Amino acid sequence: MYDIKESGARIKRLRIKKGVTQEQMAIDLGVTTETVGRIERGIRGTSIDMLSYLAEYFDTTMDYLVNGKRNDMSNTLFEGLDDIQKAKVMVIMKVVIENI
Repeated sequence: MYDIKESGARIKRLRIKKGVTQEQMAIDLGVTTETVGRIERGIRGTSIDMLSYLAEYFDTTMDYLVNGKRNDMSNTLFEGLDDIQKAKVMVIMKVVIENI
């Protein structure tokens, strides 16, 4: 079941893990700092569009943001990696698959 407060707490944890302030996140997403604060405190929900932006911003899924579920192992595998690291993992995975 959707829990707006827990969803906001997940978004806050992801922001902190990414190492950005509410102010920087607001700038990056084109919203106000107040909007970010309301979302994180579970006072305000977000639109589908914003959930999509947040999922991309945090390199996760909308399902994780809303329900806390990680259904795709690749999301967990790639979580916290930059683009270069992700590319390296993909190369390794291709070699493994080719040799199975």
